[in-house]
Amino acid sequence: MKKTVAFTGMLTSAAAVLGFIIVGMFSTDISLAQDQDQATAVAIFTEHECQGCHSVQIAKIDLDIGDLEPDEIDEDAPDLSAVGLVHEIDWLKLYLKKKNKQNGEKHEKKFRGTDEEFEVLTNWLVSMKTEVETKK
Repeated sequence: MKKTVAFTGMLTSAAAVLGFIIVGMFSTDISLAQDQDQATAVAIFTEHECQGCHSVQIAKIDLDIGDLEPDEIDEDAPDLSAVGLVHEIDWLKLYLKKKNKQNGEKHEKKFRGTDEEFEVLTNWLVSMKTEVETKK
């Protein structure tokens, strides 16, 4: 009986160690995938000129109106560093497709990228959960 208990204890310990090794291997992959997703999302954000109205301070994206026309600029649009604290992904998706309102208004521009870009962008946006002091 003592040998069975000791053997079972060794198996449990070995499984725990193996589990930590596997988690460590995959967490590096997950971290790299998250970095790649963020880089892709930032590229989508800038490609669609979202920074013309919004900054994302925690991602080091500053407001940059570039060559946008004056009627395309919303000076009251918020920094999106904390958008994930305020909105769920389903609401955000509807809002960016102009099917939902915030404070009685629809989003200024309907997102016109691909479905894949939309998924990457909205997943990234709802991951933004850091309150920052707004620059005004």
